[in-house]
Amino acid sequence: MSIVLGFATKAEAIIMSDGRVLDNNTKEIISENCNKTHRINQNVILGHSGIKEINEHVIQNFYQIYGTRISTVNADEVTHILCDISKQLIHSLSQPFPLQMIIAGIDENHNITLNAFSKSEEFQIRKMVPDSRSCSYMSLDPDSIAGKNIYSQFLANGNLTFREKMINCITYVSTIDPTVNSTIYELSVKK
Repeated sequence: MSIVLGFATKAEAIIMSDGRVLDNNTKEIISENCNKTHRINQNVILGHSGIKEINEHVIQNFYQIYGTRISTVNADEVTHILCDISKQLIHSLSQPFPLQMIIAGIDENHNITLNAFSKSEEFQIRKMVPDSRSCSYMSLDPDSIAGKNIYSQFLANGNLTFREKMINCITYVSTIDPTVNSTIYELSVKK
């Protein structure tokens, strides 16, 4: 798997991922420099983990649906369409494959949002909107650290910027999980 982190304040959202891709069957490393983050438009970004080819297929289908309207879609629209495409694709395949995404950006109410969905959660969309007193964060974790709240532990370190905390988290996970490396890709959106 991979690690993808999302973080948002009322004014900005950031998504980061590592760059390692493994062959789904042999688990051998096939790339150390795969960018798992995408900019949909100036207001929406995403990060994905799971099978690279399946995620890329979902994203390409999304672009075909929206075509020239891509510059006008908001984070909620992107989330719902990507989730629907993902659900249809996964259900059409003969075997189950992991697929999960975090979408960040400006939503239909002009707020910064973090949205996520995954096959493991039956494509239920999670949405978090930070307010002026709080931040929001989400992670797509490799199986070895799922449920261990490692990301929240890194965010609790008050001496660093949130960007530095995210980088430190990915770097640390790369030392304990062979499916993750320390090559970091990052995108951000500002309100």
